[in-house]
Amino acid sequence: MAKAKAVKETLQLKTLSDIGEIKFASSGVPEIDELTGGFPRARITEIFGMQGIGKTDLMLKCLSAMSTDSKVLYMDVENALNPERLLKKGATKPENIHISEESILQEVAQYVTNHVNDYDVIVVDSVAALVPREEANGESGDQFVGLKARLMGQWIRQLTAKLGKSNCALVFINQLRDSMILYGDPQFTPGGKALPYAASLRIKLSTVKADRIDGKVDGKTVVKGHKVTALVVKSKVGAPHRSTQFSLMY
Repeated sequence: MAKAKAVKETLQLKTLSDIGEIKFASSGVPEIDELTGGFPRARITEIFGMQGIGKTDLMLKCLSAMSTDSKVLYMDVENALNPERLLKKGATKPENIHISEESILQEVAQYVTNHVNDYDVIVVDSVAALVPREEANGESGDQFVGLKARLMGQWIRQLTAKLGKSNCALVFINQLRDSMILYGDPQFTPGGKALPYAASLRIKLSTVKADRIDGKVDGKTVVKGHKVTALVVKSKVGAPHRSTQFSLMY
């Protein structure tokens, strides 16, 4: 009992006034900011949807809404980011935008965890493209069942403690994939369950063909953008299960 009491006395307790209000980074989309307040700082946000839905475009809008002195780390795991688009949309100074094309999960995890205090916004694009070192160095046909999920679980547990003491809005972009199950929800996000559990905000993006925005160029009808529906699947910082719609122009 004495030992247990000694352990308890080492805990640092806070009052509600010590914690204060949750701060947010603007998403760059007024409709989403009105719905969620933006992307919460010192917490994890996960944005997911099918390919080509506009997940990366949404993050470019977020960066364009930031102040010129804000520092950004963009983990371009998919190696698909166009720097010209980022500079064209971004309000942040080019020297304040740091980009990494590392795809090894352990390397990305270590760097992000060690530098959450150095950036205002960190984007990991995307979780689905992260590759465990063992898989990258393995032979074709090798099986690594559950390895990525276990590594993601370890990373998220280490990350949340450091992130909670920072002013960084950490955004994970993830893909939505179809499984072969015959019951329940056939769609899932790669990387295991740790990220969905740890995220304070999860936003699902979706669209339909009828939501495209057409325009005229040289007398021809072309697709100039599309409407995206953002559904708050989970929120610890506001009301969940609400949705809004916004336009993404190309």
